[in-house]
Amino acid sequence: MITSKRQKELEELSHREAVKKRRRDLQQAKDKSYISGTTEGRELFRNLFLPYSEVLKERLQTAIQGRASKWGQFATHTHDLTEELGVDYVAYCAMKKMIDYIDTGNNQLVEVATTIGRVLESEVRINYYIKLGGEDTERLVDAQQKKKNSSPRHKHLGIKLSVEKQLLDKGWAQDDLFPTWASEVRTGIGLFLIEAAVHAGWFTRTPKRMARNKTENVLLPSPAISQWLEKARSDIDSWSYLSWPLE
Repeated sequence: MITSKRQKELEELSHREAVKKRRRDLQQAKDKSYISGTTEGRELFRNLFLPYSEVLKERLQTAIQGRASKWGQFATHTHDLTEELGVDYVAYCAMKKMIDYIDTGNNQLVEVATTIGRVLESEVRINYYIKLGGEDTERLVDAQQKKKNSSPRHKHLGIKLSVEKQLLDKGWAQDDLFPTWASEVRTGIGLFLIEAAVHAGWFTRTPKRMARNKTENVLLPSPAISQWLEKARSDIDSWSYLSWPLE
């Protein structure tokens, strides 16, 4: 029979080890830019996703009025994207990526925007190929998506390469393949999607000195989001325990 003193010691040890594991996992998530996969990242996403989707709809309605401007063009590209994928799915992809880059150190604004645009380009490409390639292509995409131990970016690349090889083998010409987006479009869509979250007060664009004569904007959580994350991590740590068989 385990003694109460031994039980307490085991509980304290279990808690310390659980917190250590949490911190290792969090650092790994930061290193991989995958904060949305952590406990607090998932909770933050659940809190922000629907409000962000609504803000995005409003920002699109306002911004597409200025089609002649560069920003208006980005808005038009984003609007067309939401028509194809659905505004909620676009918001889903964009918010997950914004959360992924919270306090990772890899949060240069243009890089985050380009990543968001690249993810959405991949989603549009998949839809294009499934629509035109038929059941064989859909089965191939499904098989690639089920592959384990692969990052989202590598999965998207694997889908692109395998599907395009399949279609070329079937007789497609190179010109029939999905046209790659211009880098300006890819980044512009990402910047527009980020701007909606900044406008709502969840993130900030903050200048950061990268070198003596170089300053870049980085994407940071707002003070309110930072405080929420700090409290959430503290709360999660406080009830984190590992489960071991009793001696």
